[in-house]
Amino acid sequence: MKYVVFFLVFVMINLAMYSQAKFPNLLNFNAIEYLDKAKVKSNYDCAKPEKKAFLFFDMVTEPLAEVMFNGCNFVFNERKITIFPIYFTGQLTRKSSDDMNTKIPIQLYRSPDVSIFKDYGITEKDLPIIVVYNEKNELCGFSKTVEGISDIDCGLETVKLKVLRLKLMVEAKNKDLSPYANKEVFVLGGKNNDTIAKLMTSKY
Repeated sequence: MKYVVFFLVFVMINLAMYSQAKFPNLLNFNAIEYLDKAKVKSNYDCAKPEKKAFLFFDMVTEPLAEVMFNGCNFVFNERKITIFPIYFTGQLTRKSSDDMNTKIPIQLYRSPDVSIFKDYGITEKDLPIIVVYNEKNELCGFSKTVEGISDIDCGLETVKLKVLRLKLMVEAKNKDLSPYANKEVFVLGGKNNDTIAKLMTSKY
């Protein structure tokens, strides 16, 4: 009986591991084809010496994904990283909005199984998740939370930063609160209150 229980536990652990997302240690694309803002097919050369990140999300996880996008840009500096937002529609419908200010527009796929990421083992319960590769296309790490992005290690050049999540609201004359959306926000720091970061707010 003891051996039967051991065998069942062993099988269950292996099945659980098999069903988890698995990201290659070396990016398995030489180039990535994507639709640009004009909906024209373009190619991104993965040999480009910059960090790359893939942000996977769907309709349910979209609000958190937008915050993760801004957090990743802040931690890794948007000039030194290209983020590919990958939206899984679950059906053949288009995304209703495009709130991320991206170099690579949001790419639409019906599901992970019919995308170029089908071997990554991503499921609905994994979303949202961001996966980061360094300049040599080596896996740095991944995170399913905003806070976890600052723990992704891409080498000695990475500056450890903590991500602060804020919700900015504006009070109207009738005392109702509404999001401070689609506005530039500047973060000031240092002795001279220099601008150390800026971003666009979203409706979240």
